[in-house]
Amino acid sequence: MDLGASKPVANISSRAFNQNGNRGRQIVTIYGSSSDTDPGWNLSDATKFTPLATLDTSSLPLADFLGVSLHCPTATSLGSFRWIVW
Repeated sequence: MDLGASKPVANISSRAFNQNGNRGRQIVTIYGSSSDTDPGWNLSDATKFTPLATLDTSSLPLADFLGVSLHCPTATSLGSFRWIVW
């Protein structure tokens, strides 16, 4: 996701719909990049991407909708990023 410019990010959320019993659970790693241009897809390039968290809902009971959210518990941010990749 391109935010258009580097800015403080305090919350990132994702939701999934369990369609036909084959979706819903999520195992995602979220990365941020403050690159001025498209940083590409090489998430292992530490000069372009910062891993923020890995979120796993596979231990939760299946439901119609499942969501994950990464947020700062204080008034600060997770960092300043232009690009969010998961």
